[in-house]
Amino acid sequence: MVQSACVVDAAAGDNEKDGTRSDDPALKTVPTYAIDTSRSPLERVDLKAYGLGADGAGVDVYKVALAAKLGDLYIGLDSACCDAVPGNGGLRVRQYRKPRDAVMDVVQLTRTMSMKHNMFNTGFAGAKLVVAAADAPECLDKRALMREVARSLALMRGRVYTGCDLNTSSDDMVYLDAISPYVLSGITNATLDTNVATAMGTFAAIVELAEHLQLADGFCVLVQGAGKVGATLASRLVAHGCRVRVTDLDPSRADIAGCENVSAAPTEWFRDAHMDVFAPCAASGVIDERVAQELAPQCRAIVGSANVPFRTPQAAELCAARGVVFVPESITSAGAIIIDSVEWCLDKCSFAALRPNIAYHFVQNQIAAKTREFCQRSV
Repeated sequence: MVQSACVVDAAAGDNEKDGTRSDDPALKTVPTYAIDTSRSPLERVDLKAYGLGADGAGVDVYKVALAAKLGDLYIGLDSACCDAVPGNGGLRVRQYRKPRDAVMDVVQLTRTMSMKHNMFNTGFAGAKLVVAAADAPECLDKRALMREVARSLALMRGRVYTGCDLNTSSDDMVYLDAISPYVLSGITNATLDTNVATAMGTFAAIVELAEHLQLADGFCVLVQGAGKVGATLASRLVAHGCRVRVTDLDPSRADIAGCENVSAAPTEWFRDAHMDVFAPCAASGVIDERVAQELAPQCRAIVGSANVPFRTPQAAELCAARGVVFVPESITSAGAIIIDSVEWCLDKCSFAALRPNIAYHFVQNQIAAKTREFCQRSV
């Protein structure tokens, strides 16, 4: 399925950083120069072998076999990536039924990241890191995994920068940032959270679309997924005066002040008779053909933070045929990459001094403007 790629290993000390930004003594036992960049070479994935010839056009995928009991890492890069235009995208960790599912995911997510970066002219190309985990993400040795990711990023020699995504945390990024220079996740600003930035951008898109659709005050939003982004979005919507219903695979996470936890409701979430707006904030591919066909009839729009929310193009077409407005995730979930571009452009001291309310307001303004343009053009 894969063919060898000619990659020059990073020289010893190439990605050594100026100290760490954590009091964790464990970091001091993992000097960057000790990362073995030669043990496992990058392999370029032959997308045609997975039936992804045309579907993978414009995306290059590399595979790294990780240390035992961790799994495999797939790195997706927009073909436009180069030294002057590096790739940027988060690190996602999840289990897949088969390798093709992981390859498909990294291709689709890389393409989505390209659309986000192009939409907001960030100066980056699209990229994505996907770990096909050998065990449930919560059971993995995250420190060992981050060391493997750091080694893999070193192999890419600055062609890709990463940050948080599904099943990776701020703590993971602090650790990774201490041993790799290829991390953009707001680490140097302790008061700024890229997950919050994503949520604030999604909130701005929902409010802008609701105004365009002339939804009544107190319109109802169903938030699916109560992780850091989903929970922050739900709280912000409550403060705005919305009725908010939340569902999560872990019902305890959906207990958010001012929201109704409908995780255990007997009716499947997509048939919720109250929602005006559906906000997917969990994994990719949540909307398949069945969900699209049976989505509650009063649902007017889909606006969320999840990347690639439609499992198939047919599911997206079914929603469109029913008159459900979908604001693309290249607009609605771009908060983190906007902050990444700010972090990339500013020196460390300036970024560390950036006040969160200013950063979040900037994100909201940018995404509200793009949503307004989308509505005027397409709704």
